[in-house]
Amino acid sequence: MKLFTTHSPGETVALGRALAAELVPGDVVALSGTLGSGKTVFVRGLCEGLGVSGRVSSPTFTLINEYPAPFGKVAHVDLYRIRRETELAELGIEEYFNDQCITCIEWPEALVEHLPSGAVRVSIAHGPGETERTITIERGVLGIETATLVCGAALSDDGRVLADRWVELRNVHAERLMSLVDEALRGVGLPAVDAIAVSAGPGSFTGLRVGVSVAKGLAFAAGKPLVAVPTLTAIAERAARESVEGELIVPLLDARQGEVYYQLFRREKGAVACGEPAAGRVDEVLAQVAGKDVLFTGEAAARAVEAAGGAVRSAEKAIARCSAGMIALLGEMMARDGLTVEPGLLEPRYIKEFFLKAPHS
Repeated sequence: MKLFTTHSPGETVALGRALAAELVPGDVVALSGTLGSGKTVFVRGLCEGLGVSGRVSSPTFTLINEYPAPFGKVAHVDLYRIRRETELAELGIEEYFNDQCITCIEWPEALVEHLPSGAVRVSIAHGPGETERTITIERGVLGIETATLVCGAALSDDGRVLADRWVELRNVHAERLMSLVDEALRGVGLPAVDAIAVSAGPGSFTGLRVGVSVAKGLAFAAGKPLVAVPTLTAIAERAARESVEGELIVPLLDARQGEVYYQLFRREKGAVACGEPAAGRVDEVLAQVAGKDVLFTGEAAARAVEAAGGAVRSAEKAIARCSAGMIALLGEMMARDGLTVEPGLLEPRYIKEFFLKAPHS
């Protein structure tokens, strides 16, 4: 989320023109604000930046104006007068959500259930001065998860997951990841995101290489900041909602050769690390937490429950899995704190050495 203050209609037009440089065909811009706040003025700047020639006017009475553009067209929609679902259906707005059109929607509240999850959200409010405006542009962070069985991509903004697309299958990460990224970014496009966050390990060697390589490539291509989110932290944060204050949260992932990746967290306001990521046997992990209240989570949590004879508890499977949505949310917070990394310097956090199996003779 970015906050801007403009002091004249000309500055509002210029801000719209700047946003246009980050849009691609298929994007949707949803503009909220009271009457006279300057939504159409902002759209005028968008259209200038998108190569529209000619007059841009409010479609209050026509409901939709179409402006020819080099890539196809810009659809300018005003839903102020829409009160019923039947009226909305008759407009056929969703027909404009395609790769030859950029759609700008004033008063999007009427379309809330049909608005693409990745729409760029622009809010315009009157400032203290007569011509002063406070403009908020919400775009979001792209999160990528491939360190576990989950292969996923998600978009978050301002602490909300707007889209989360994933599958949970072995050996499909290289094949499926980019299509999931495209689905998560539908209606917003890569140029409009604020940063790219990737699950950085520990986890599957192959999965980590796939996710980190894709994230680095996207960050290089779009010139976006890159955030490396610790995988075990993301898993622990999801489980924090099931734990109690002061309880230990221990995420476990399969590390092969009879070991697991693990890290100890304490449940406070969230999951606070109280140890470094490590690899070890399940019985060694159980010995470290003996006599303490503990919640195991992650894909290998069941191994701890079995080894302890059912004497410890684990998070529900839906909570235990690592999600691209949580990667995006944590990436958003880390980016806000300046915890980004140069794409060329990012390497997965493997913890263990990578050993190739010798071929059978």
